[in-house]
Amino acid sequence: MKHWKETLFVLALFALIVLLVFRELNSLNSLVNPKHTTIEEVNDSLQKQNTTIDTHIEIIEKRAGNLNQRIEKETKVLTTLKNIQDENLSHIHNASDEQLLEFFSKFKTQDSIY
Repeated sequence: MKHWKETLFVLALFALIVLLVFRELNSLNSLVNPKHTTIEEVNDSLQKQNTTIDTHIEIIEKRAGNLNQRIEKETKVLTTLKNIQDENLSHIHNASDEQLLEFFSKFKTQDSIY
């Protein structure tokens, strides 16, 4: 046991190194955990915002669908009215002078100074 002082010194140095490493790891964990918690909080907040946005998108899509149906319906009505107008114009265009005179003579009007 000639070298018991050196052995004791090496063991003490090893214990000191192990103690410092564990202390450093513990301090790193304490730094990482708050960041991890804040990241989770931000993630939860973003998930709530995504859910809210998804519900708004669904509402807007329903409204857009309703508007598309209404546009299609109004387009059909306009097409029908345009066809009726074209038919009436063709009847007037094809009518003879006598038929037009007979049609307009049925109306009673009052004379005006204008």
